Amino acid sequence: MPMAIGGTPIGRGDKVVMVQDVLRTGTQTMQAVQKLEKFMVRVVAVISLIDCEIPENERDFGLRTIGIDLVSILRLSDIEERKKHLVDIKSRRGEKSHLPAVVA
Repeated sequence: MPMAIGGTPIGRGDKVVMVQDVLRTGTQTMQAVQKLEKFMVRVVAVISLIDCEIPENERDFGLRTIGIDLVSILRLSDIEERKKHLVDIKSRRGEKSHLPAVVA
């Protein structure tokens, strides 16, 4: 019986790209990859929407060592840079602004 993720049936021998919303240490990503491998589904790449840029020594990726490409759409530093730009705009308008960036 094929399983369905996001409405698309996948099964034994299929190759997939996994999308991760927020990438921190990579532990949950590796666990998800291992679960899919139990069903003989091959993850060829992981796309993270936000990479929190955890220091290398605290990451547990190992994705590239097993042949899985990792692509990040945004880095946390990109969000911080955009936030500073928004604060600058508000400051020039004379508005006080404190915009904390929250990644959940």
